[in-house]
Amino acid sequence: MIRIKILNILENKNKSLNWLSMEAKIPYNTIWKLANNKTEGVKFEIINKICSVLDCRVGDIIEYIPDTDKN
Repeated sequence: MIRIKILNILENKNKSLNWLSMEAKIPYNTIWKLANNKTEGVKFEIINKICSVLDCRVGDIIEYIPDTDKN
């Protein structure tokens, strides 16, 4: 499973999803879906913009969690 950790970073920086949306010039709905893990994919361009605005690395906002159910 992939988990997006944007909300954690924003909280640490005292910033909002709306702020990130405006700074990165990404539609709020896109940012909200990412931050709440409600999307099935994302373009590298979006990740690049987010990392640029938040001054972070890709690994800071994306986490891989191995599936515990390996049927």
